[in-house]
Amino acid sequence: MKTVFKFVDEDELRPVLDRHFKSIYANEFNFNTHLVFDDFEKEKTKEHFQNLKELYRYKILAIQDGIPIGWSFGIQSRADHLYMTNSAILPEYRNKGVYSEMLDHIVKQAKKDGFQRIFSNHKMGNNAILIPKLKYGFVISGFEIDDQFGPLIQLSYYTNKRRKELLDVRFGMRKPDEEDLNLIP
Repeated sequence: MKTVFKFVDEDELRPVLDRHFKSIYANEFNFNTHLVFDDFEKEKTKEHFQNLKELYRYKILAIQDGIPIGWSFGIQSRADHLYMTNSAILPEYRNKGVYSEMLDHIVKQAKKDGFQRIFSNHKMGNNAILIPKLKYGFVISGFEIDDQFGPLIQLSYYTNKRRKELLDVRFGMRKPDEEDLNLIP
């Protein structure tokens, strides 16, 4: 069955999230940290959220036979970094290559839009996402213990091959060569 991938706006993504988000994450153990905010913190968070409205965002749906079967959305975190905030494929459509194909559309669009690094954070046992991303060329770039989600692994993909090569130097996978050393100011 052919899957179509469509970049959409909030009005098209929202109904899909409203319908499926809770069931997709029903077995997750996450804290709603916003419930501990006092009135001042709630107001400031609302103000800060308004500041984010100008940042680049993407939203994509995976669609089969006119039915949304998955999504991904993300936001710019720096001038050249794109954060993949959330992605999911409905259970009955998993393990069929849909996520990998959607990932390819996201990476190509991000590269076309000039982003150098695409990154995401995942629960350490989320192999359904970790494995396809690692196969695609994402690398482990960090770890975090988050009060809301628990221990997370960060994955990064560099759209610029040279930047990925420099990351290999940072990882200790190779020693810097003369060309690398010329990049030091």
